[in-house]
Amino acid sequence: MGAQPRPDESAGSEAFVQEHFRNAKQAEAAQNFPQAEEEYRLILGRFPFQVPGVYQNLGIDYYLEHKYVDAVGVFSRGLKLDPTMLGAQLFLGGSYLYLNQPEKALPHLQY
Repeated sequence: MGAQPRPDESAGSEAFVQEHFRNAKQAEAAQNFPQAEEEYRLILGRFPFQVPGVYQNLGIDYYLEHKYVDAVGVFSRGLKLDPTMLGAQLFLGGSYLYLNQPEKALPHLQY
């Protein structure tokens, strides 16, 4: 079995995620999507499996910037961790439509 994190490490991890998530949301409110993307990537760089919803948020930012190839990759990674993310399903389907791949879009839009 792996070592259990010490309580102070867990609290520090949660504070890290909350701080960068808050920064990302503030950047999004200002429509500074590159800054929001950087904040989400910081979270995912440290916790790539623990917070699947961050993939959805990052993917939506890519989608809004018309970076559909990047959005597809991020949504796909997030959905492997949590296939119930409806927003990721919808925006993944939409990204495939913008990439002229309706056959790949349909299963996500039907979900």
